[in-house]
Amino acid sequence: MATVWNPADKTAHVSLSNTNHTATAVTGGGNDGVRATPTYHGASGKRYLEYTGITHAYSSRWGLADAGLALGDSSPVLGVDTAGYINGGYGPIGDPAGHTVCFALDFDNKRMWVRYDAGSWVGNGGTPDPATNTSGIDISANAFPVIPYMYVQYSTDTGTLNCGDSAFVQAIPSGFLAWDAPPPPVSYGQVI
Repeated sequence: MATVWNPADKTAHVSLSNTNHTATAVTGGGNDGVRATPTYHGASGKRYLEYTGITHAYSSRWGLADAGLALGDSSPVLGVDTAGYINGGYGPIGDPAGHTVCFALDFDNKRMWVRYDAGSWVGNGGTPDPATNTSGIDISANAFPVIPYMYVQYSTDTGTLNCGDSAFVQAIPSGFLAWDAPPPPVSYGQVI
C-alpha cells in the first residue's frame, strides 16, 4: 500500500490532489498540517523518501513527525523549513522551493541526512554520507515511530510526497530502502 497524504488526518485548510500525493494549503487557514497514511518507521532499518513540487508563501515545514503531534504544529518535526533549516538548527541549506528534498533516515543508528536534488548531503559537520553513516543529524531525542508530515501556513504552500510508489527523482543512497519497501527478509540461520 502506497504512503500518501491521509484525507482523514489533516486540518480543514489543506487540500489534497494527485491521488493524495500532493497537499496544498488553501485560503483561510493559518497553522495547518497533514499526516500521511499510517505507515510507521522508526524501530529499525534505513529508509528514504522525497518531497517534490514545493512552493510556499509563508513559513512551512516538510518532513516527518510522530503520530501524537498536533496537526498544525511545526515542532518537533524532523524536516526542512522555508529558510532551509533542518530540525530548526542545522543549515541553512537554502530555500527548498522548486527543489526535490531528499530524506535518508537510519533508524538503527538514529541519524538523518537531507539534500536538495543531487547535491551534497547535509548532516552534522564533516562530509555527511548516509551510505557510510558519516556525520548524520542525531534524531535519538525524537519520539518514534514517525510518519511523513507537512506543516503549512496560508495559501499556496504545497508539497508532493513520494515514498516509493513511483520512481524517485534522485538516487537512493546505498544500503537504504524506499519508505514503502517491505522490510528485508529475516534470516534465522541455517537449518540442520
